[in-house]
Amino acid sequence: MPRKVKTKSKASEEKIKNLLTSLNIEDSYLSENLISFIDYDIKMIKECQEKSIVDNYLYYFKSKYDLNKKYDDNESLNLLKEVRKLSRNKLADEYAPDVQFEDTIDRYFNDVKREYIKHPMGESEQYEMSDDNRDLFIKNNLKTVIECAKRYRGMGLEFEDLIQIGNMGLLKAWNKFDTSKSDLRDLIIKDVEDFNKDDFTIEEAKYIVSKNFRYPKLLDETLAKIPVDGFKCKGDFINWANTNIRKASFASLGFIWARAAITSELNAYSSIIKISKSKRTGDDKVVFINLDSLNPHTDDNFNDDELFEISNDEFIESDDNIENMERKDMFKTIVNEQLFKLSAKERRILMKRFGINTPYNLSISDIAENEGMTQREVKSCIEKGLQKIADNISEENKKLLIELL
Repeated sequence: MPRKVKTKSKASEEKIKNLLTSLNIEDSYLSENLISFIDYDIKMIKECQEKSIVDNYLYYFKSKYDLNKKYDDNESLNLLKEVRKLSRNKLADEYAPDVQFEDTIDRYFNDVKREYIKHPMGESEQYEMSDDNRDLFIKNNLKTVIECAKRYRGMGLEFEDLIQIGNMGLLKAWNKFDTSKSDLRDLIIKDVEDFNKDDFTIEEAKYIVSKNFRYPKLLDETLAKIPVDGFKCKGDFINWANTNIRKASFASLGFIWARAAITSELNAYSSIIKISKSKRTGDDKVVFINLDSLNPHTDDNFNDDELFEISNDEFIESDDNIENMERKDMFKTIVNEQLFKLSAKERRILMKRFGINTPYNLSISDIAENEGMTQREVKSCIEKGLQKIADNISEENKKLLIELL
């Protein structure tokens, strides 16, 4: 008898049981693995409804299963892999049809959706990291890049550009990934299982961990976590390894390199920032921020860190507007004088934190991610920068700032 079905709905469970009964399948290995394959896809393929997944699996299984053949285990798995491939391809055609799109970003998202129906997110981690599987690993982490790019919208680059830059970082991650770290836990567990006795002294445990460890700077930290009394049985040692030996994931490294590529590009090319609609003061006004003395897109020279506003009536200013502009210019001049007495990092972080010449104020966590720092380091940098300003600003400028504020 097949094991209890773990699909989400009773209707799906009933369909599977009925098919297995109608085909008179007595091979428990085949039937249990069919259920396991369906369970996995229902859990992992978020883009498709459960009913569609079950129906497609059962349709192709019924068409491919030979009633007159007795399958061994390898043949059963090959049959199910073929059924899975056919089912996923059919689902991709249903939920992400290959049609023409006006926007390139819509086309890209549709292509990504098709890939994730055929190979759900995270599935690549089940495969060996080899050149033959490179495309699978890259395509299986495109959503990781999209999620990363979403964090940096509205900071100077178009969403499509952020994704493209992030994908370049993903390709770098492939070249940088150290496969020896990805199997570290497995090697340690294998040595534990092959050990010629069940208990381990702390010296024996340290030997097994050290023998497989390839990262000296993390070795001492890991060895310090081994209990002083060692392990009484292999199960305890294996549980410890599963908890304390981190297994490297390409998806994790892919996100790190995608983020690094995006933040690097933003820091290099964010001299002109177009503020998003939600941040504008009116529908008829677009604000551009220039952070460089030379606009890289034109031959015009601008004042450093000058704010330009383009509006329908920019040449018609009331006396109040002119006075406000003069006050704003004076305020910016004083602030910029103080900021440029700081280090480049302190100045950059303070400007992001207080929304100076950036579209909006960034949180401590956003700045930490953007700069590749910890939140504690960002807070320390802000405190030091503010203290330098307090120590260096003249009494005259301090009074002017108070008046302007």
